[in-house]
This record gives sequence, structure tokens and C-alpha cells, in this order.
Amino acid sequence: GRLIFNMLNNHPKEVGERSGLVEMAMKLQELKLQGINNISADNYSLPNKDDRIKCAGFLAWSLSTGLSKNSRVGSVLAPVIVVPNDDPTDKVTRRIRPNVNTRFFTDDVPHGLCILLGIGELLGFNLERDMSSILKTVRRLQRWMGKEYVLPKGAISSGSKIVADAKDIFETSAPQAFGVNSIPEFQMFLKLSPFGENWIDRSEKNMFKSPMFSAMHNQKRTNHPSKL
Repeated sequence: GRLIFNMLNNHPKEVGERSGLVEMAMKLQELKLQGINNISADNYSLPNKDDRIKCAGFLAWSLSTGLSKNSRVGSVLAPVIVVPNDDPTDKVTRRIRPNVNTRFFTDDVPHGLCILLGIGELLGFNLERDMSSILKTVRRLQRWMGKEYVLPKGAISSGSKIVADAKDIFETSAPQAFGVNSIPEFQMFLKLSPFGENWIDRSEKNMFKSPMFSAMHNQKRTNHPSKL
């Protein structure tokens, strides 16, 4: 799949460039560094979304055909629960409802899709416009789950943040759940070690253990033994 994507000029870098989002995010960040904060994504017009993916129709058909013909996928149960009925003859069509306690909901939504939306918000994207498909998906699924990982469409007011201001944001792995609300904070956050390690000390120790440093150190001892 990746090979075909790249052959059709759909490498992530190429798609990002065609979307205009990369250039927009860089310009917004540059303006913030200059102290200009009254410019937002709403001031930028982006290329047509239909032009982002080359040969989108062929790729959609290939994916659909591959999934429908894959016997292994056919044996995977959907994350749903069959709703019982009172018909003893079982002639009434049974209904199903989503099982929101499965990994598809409890993991993929708060610790997958919400991360993408959180990063998009940090970059200054207009989530309603620039990440509409993911946002629509999360809003629908969170309604079934009884959660608020992002603000519902009718709850947005002037100046509110779709991700950061959501009631249940701290149940997700979005950057905003960790108090990260800007690109500089996000850059600093990515440098932190999950095990509380000092990454500078660790880098220096790794450097000192390298064969090149050992050879340089030994050479120095040979040339200047009195200084060691």
C-alpha cells in the first residue's frame, strides 16, 4: 500500500504541501514569534481538498475491494452488541448497538484521533474546516460513549478551543490534557523523558562511551600523559 501511495505522488510530505496546511502552520508560528497574534487560520484560504490525494477514486476502490475480499478481516467481529427482542420465533429483525467498552472506542478515540485533533489545534488549524472528517467522527463516537473529548458543534463560543475546553479532555492523550497549549510548550514536552531521565546527561554518557571518543581520549593520554 505504501509503495503504491508513493508511486502516485501521495507521500505524506507531498500531500501536506498540496494541502497548504504545512505552509499555513509555519506562517502562523512565525507571526506569533514576531508578536503578531491577531492572525488566525481563518485569514488563509486553502486549496481544494479534492486535490490533496492523487487518484483518490482508485485508492478508495482498492481499499474497499481489499477489505471486502480479505477473509481474515471477514472473521473479525464488529464492536457491537445485539439488542435482544421479545419475539419467541425470532422473526423480527434484530438490532445492534455499538459496544463502547471495546478498544475501538476506549483506545482509538481518546488516545488516537484526539491526539491528532490536539496537535492540529496547537498548529492553529481551523478544525471545523481543516480536520472536518476526524472532528465529525470524534463528535459522533463521543456522543455514543457519553463523553466530551471535543466541544460539540453547538457548544462553541467566540474564543473557545474545541479540544482544550472540552470537559473530558483529561481522559485523552491530546497535548492539551498535559497542559500543553502552544508549539514551544509542545517542543519542550517532546524532550521530556517518560522515566524522568535527564536526556542531556544520557546523551553525554552515550557520547563518552562511543569508540570515537575513547580513541580520542586514549590518543590524548598518549600525547600528554602529564596533563591527565
